[in-house]
Amino acid sequence: MRARRRVEIWDARASRYFGVGGVRWLDAGLRFVLNSHPRHEDGDSKKREFLVVEARWFIENNVPIGPQTAEFPQSLRATLAEQQAIHRERFDTPRHADGSAGFFVLEVEAQPTAVEYRSPLDHPKPVMSIEHALVVTPDGAEAWTNDRNQIRVHFAWDRKNPPDSFNSSPLLSSLQSDTGNGYGAVHVPRAREWVIVGYWNGDCDKPFVLGRINGGTTPSQWHSNALLSGFKSEGFGKTGAYNSFVHDDSTNQSGTRLVSYTGKSYAALTQGYLIKHDGNTRGQYLGAGFILHADEFGAVRASKGLSISAHSKSYDDEQMGVDEARSQLQQAGMLVESLSSASTTAQAESLQTGQDALKALSKDIQHPVSGDTSGGVTAGGGTGSANGFAQPNILVSTPKDIALVADSSTHIVAEKEVNVVSNENTYVATGKSFVVAAAEKVSFFAQKLGAFFVTAKGPIKLSANTDDVNVNAGKDVTVKAKRIVLDADEIIIKAGGSYTRWVAAGIEDGTQGPRTIKSASLSRQGPSSIAQHMNSLPQAKFNDPYVLRDSITGEVLKNHPYELVRGDGTRLTGMTNELGHVAEQKSDDVESLMLHALRRTPGTGGAAE
Repeated sequence: MRARRRVEIWDARASRYFGVGGVRWLDAGLRFVLNSHPRHEDGDSKKREFLVVEARWFIENNVPIGPQTAEFPQSLRATLAEQQAIHRERFDTPRHADGSAGFFVLEVEAQPTAVEYRSPLDHPKPVMSIEHALVVTPDGAEAWTNDRNQIRVHFAWDRKNPPDSFNSSPLLSSLQSDTGNGYGAVHVPRAREWVIVGYWNGDCDKPFVLGRINGGTTPSQWHSNALLSGFKSEGFGKTGAYNSFVHDDSTNQSGTRLVSYTGKSYAALTQGYLIKHDGNTRGQYLGAGFILHADEFGAVRASKGLSISAHSKSYDDEQMGVDEARSQLQQAGMLVESLSSASTTAQAESLQTGQDALKALSKDIQHPVSGDTSGGVTAGGGTGSANGFAQPNILVSTPKDIALVADSSTHIVAEKEVNVVSNENTYVATGKSFVVAAAEKVSFFAQKLGAFFVTAKGPIKLSANTDDVNVNAGKDVTVKAKRIVLDADEIIIKAGGSYTRWVAAGIEDGTQGPRTIKSASLSRQGPSSIAQHMNSLPQAKFNDPYVLRDSITGEVLKNHPYELVRGDGTRLTGMTNELGHVAEQKSDDVESLMLHALRRTPGTGGAAE
């Protein structure tokens, strides 16, 4: 706008015409149409219309008093004489009887009305000084700006416009703490904030915002003690939300706090000397170091590896310096290697696969990485190499203890090996059950003091459902119990060359030497079986009555002959009672049996299968 006006001033001054005449009605600001002029012969009268910019009259009347009087100070006689000499008799008036004559001439400066009139910049602009103003926004908005982050303000001296008028000032650029092409800081002043307005070179047509000051509408967040400094924003919508970055420069208690509050939840990073901080108040001591807190979710991502360590390091040590953790892993690998060798020597399982996994991890976490050597502006720094990870591993290490605590469940999942290594003892305690399931095999090995499997209550069960159970002892095997039951299709007891063989068909003894039986008495009775013996007992663990029914109709077969085959092969026959029940079968173990209904023998009442 200012450039256009300046060009219009130049156009107006370049389009000026000067004329002389005796027209008595022309004055500055009036228009006239010029006719019959060789330089302006256009037929359109509008193109021959001029605006009088300046008019100068030179008038002398013909009253005879003039020549007889003395010339007074500041008299125009010399000016009139100069004009009469220039124009001679062309503008003389009729002479008086005494010889005096009047004089009238008009000099006009004009420009075509088609050219915008602009007065020349004859007067210098006043030099403006710094002043303050309030930021205004349209329709009561909390903030307003455009693509150049410009704002509008209301000046204290402005009485013409109401205080909340949005168009009471031009658009003002706001000075930022740092700005550039694609970088810098952005802090747009908001409604009702006090700002300082300056002017480029004192030019009143070039105002801009120098900065902001605290006032009644914008009190300072941190004040009075000069200990706290930083930035704090304010969330839109009057929700109380904010973001803040606070430096605490208290003596020997320096700290930094980065806080985001959404109006409902907090996320904060506090580091250095940790205290409770509320507005301008420094609260109680909370610790030293850092706190990373989130009321909602949190995530730590490192695509090439992550190290979490409690080992003492310098603040400018290597990022992935993990020498202490690697030393511990190597010691664990040597222990695994030693026990693996002892285990295989004792014909137990090898730990080679776990050992290989430990070696691979120790190798992966010692991987030199070179700095960027692509060149550019680096001031000679950033060269050399530092330790990194060859694989995206996560390493957690400490010179003391690590505790994982969960009110609910803890899960450890690995696609390959899981190594648990301790140089001393490993304890596992559970409030209820300890359950181990392996898709292939389970192996236990103790190198020195043995293995103990003890239950205070409840049984111990060793079962190989489809294969053998081998118990091997270098010395004695002692089995102690109130009652020992051996249940098998065949039992063979061997000692030297002697043996005893038990099968369902009978018992066989064999020895090459003498056999001595010492007994107070010896009773030989008829044949029997374990099933018959259990049925004779008054009580057993399992007392099962069975009902015989027709397999087609489901009808109860009363007083019907049957045959029952027990798990040890014993065959028992009988007749069901009035309810179709067979004789009660007793056993100390779960066993399978078969129940057959027999056909009655005609005439005799006997049974046939």
